[in-house]
Amino acid sequence: MDDKVATRCVISFSGTYPLFDYSYEHNIYAPVIMRKISTSIFIDVLIKGGATVDNSVSFLLRKFDIKEGNEFSVLRVHLKSFDESGILEQINEMPSVIMGYLYLKNGKIFADFRFHKSKSIEISALLLKGIGRGKEIVVESLFAPSGEISFLSEMNTRNPLSMITYSTPSVADDPLEKCLSMNGGIAQIEKKAGVKYRALVYLDSSPIEKDSVRAISEEEYIYEAEGNNPVVQEIRKNASDQVIFRASHFARIIGGRLMVSVFLPTYQVREFLKILAKVKIVKEKAVVLHYVQPFQTDLFEVI
Repeated sequence: MDDKVATRCVISFSGTYPLFDYSYEHNIYAPVIMRKISTSIFIDVLIKGGATVDNSVSFLLRKFDIKEGNEFSVLRVHLKSFDESGILEQINEMPSVIMGYLYLKNGKIFADFRFHKSKSIEISALLLKGIGRGKEIVVESLFAPSGEISFLSEMNTRNPLSMITYSTPSVADDPLEKCLSMNGGIAQIEKKAGVKYRALVYLDSSPIEKDSVRAISEEEYIYEAEGNNPVVQEIRKNASDQVIFRASHFARIIGGRLMVSVFLPTYQVREFLKILAKVKIVKEKAVVLHYVQPFQTDLFEVI
């Protein structure tokens, strides 16, 4: 699986925003979640809390409007006239694209994503179109192969990650879960907008039924399918509302249950477990917790 969707691209966006300037002056790095609310673009900047906060970050917490917590704080910034967000949306909506994460560093917003090699022409066209129109876009790197393990390993060096695995009863008529139940394999849930979530599905052979899946690569048995498990949806919504950054999301069917593995910053584990506990109380027997572990590359053997 790790080498199948492995063309990696990192692009950056600059702009005249006080937060960008402060990040450049004080060499601040932080994961970012971008949100579109109506026609406005906001970014949520995650700042790790605790005793390790240095003077520059401490001043940042006082300088900007920020929601402080014990393990982490969230800074929400309105980006006026951030036209580049449209290109990000177009890239993210393309089949096979896995948006790794956005982060703030040295006065720029960086987007780190991967895609299947068959989409190289479309991705290239989007990037060159944006650059040709004078957008504040820089292609920092474009290379292959670079799979999920290398992406998460790099992120782990910047922000220590952990993996949480939980399960919930599978839904028989859910297209994604039906595909996994009939064919085995593993799915990586994508970070795309929409009422339902979408996922890349990695199989070992051609699917028994193809009505509910879209082919990314028939030769490599890579497909895309939609999911709408109500428990997963509720957990995802609560995590988004509480600005829980999820680096990667994997799912498979085992024993009639949907097993979901989430990689997230270690400093957000406690808050994510609170979400699982809340859903467990509301929906009795809906959630079973299986693993909570620091990131290691061999964790892919148990998800």
